Amino acid sequence: MRIAFLLSILFLLPGAAIAQSPGNFAQYDTSAEFDIESGELKVTTELTIPASALTSNEARLFLNKSFTIADISGEGLKRYSVNPSEKVPPWNEIALAFEESSKTHEITLSYAGVVDNTGGHGNFITEDGIHLSIDSAWHPFYTNFATPMQGELEVKLPSDWKMYGPGTVVQNGNQYRLKSTKGWIDVSFYATSSGSEYNDGSFSVVYDKANEEHARPLAALGSSCQASLNQKYGQEDKLESATLVILDRDGPSFARGNYLSVSSQRLQSKQQSYHYICHELSHNWTAFGDAMSHDYWMMESFAEYVAAQEVKSSFGVEAYEQILAEWKARAKGQSYVWRADTEQRASFKVNYGLGPLMLKKLKDRIGEEKFEQLLHWYMTEPVTETEQLLEHLEQVTSNENEEWFKLLLEGR
Repeated sequence: MRIAFLLSILFLLPGAAIAQSPGNFAQYDTSAEFDIESGELKVTTELTIPASALTSNEARLFLNKSFTIADISGEGLKRYSVNPSEKVPPWNEIALAFEESSKTHEITLSYAGVVDNTGGHGNFITEDGIHLSIDSAWHPFYTNFATPMQGELEVKLPSDWKMYGPGTVVQNGNQYRLKSTKGWIDVSFYATSSGSEYNDGSFSVVYDKANEEHARPLAALGSSCQASLNQKYGQEDKLESATLVILDRDGPSFARGNYLSVSSQRLQSKQQSYHYICHELSHNWTAFGDAMSHDYWMMESFAEYVAAQEVKSSFGVEAYEQILAEWKARAKGQSYVWRADTEQRASFKVNYGLGPLMLKKLKDRIGEEKFEQLLHWYMTEPVTETEQLLEHLEQVTSNENEEWFKLLLEGR
């Protein structure tokens, strides 16, 4: 399971909505039952696969290899195959071959299995709660890590439980329905039999007994940052409310719009917690393209930069300087951020170190006013490619600045 945990660091942290039109979204209507004693799940999902998700009449999905597939069927489905993934060994790749590639296709997929509660990825099914996300591949998603999905998840749980996730949750007895209207590459949620909730305005913290002391201060920090970011970037896309789930668990923290799941192991001080929450909240506006591409640096580096500015405003220059020192430490040994002829995704040290440092250098060169224009444009438009950023930089400033920043990113 070590590989799965490493992938969680790479893929689970992103939390931005995907910058595509709803017509390009893959749809799901999923029904799931859980045995909280054994950790077993039984799932049936109806998937609507858009033509944009097909390559040579074929779509490919990830699913944890510990699950047994009972059935895959659908009109126009010629055949399917299930094989271990070379990219992610704990998972299987499901290849779906269709008669046509010029239309959407609907399939039904049923499977069952047990989630590894001790896998080190922070996913679990127990008598106290259920926490599931991309890192256990409990729900099928597209192998390119870039195809957006939206839809509804219906689960059966005891009626005294509570459920949280990206979107809205409606409960009717022991039936819980989570509806997601934005596009995410995975399906994630948290359900609990013993959790409590603390609200500060429109920001809520869901916590267990072990984290009770953190709930009130984290809610205040989240409410403050949410209000600040909404004022700056929420004119067209306001984050009306947000819920942060804090658990003492393994695995990374992540955000999916109005739903944040945070490991208490990552929150060590008020200042650090504020930085971390602001980073995750900012992903509500940082557009998400291809998680595997060389353009991924923008999403994390801009979120880091925005969070650092929020820390500076709330905690002062000395706190901001501490973040700069952390960026510089991470950036050591990294030679470049982005190159047009290199498609490989940059490392953690680039995305959370060298990248935000380059943004600061750009601000120092073009001035705060021009940089704020560029920043606001990035945070409010569906910017997913570095070339878009460079072209807009030229429009806002000059060709000279665009060429200078391109060479800076390339490490030349």
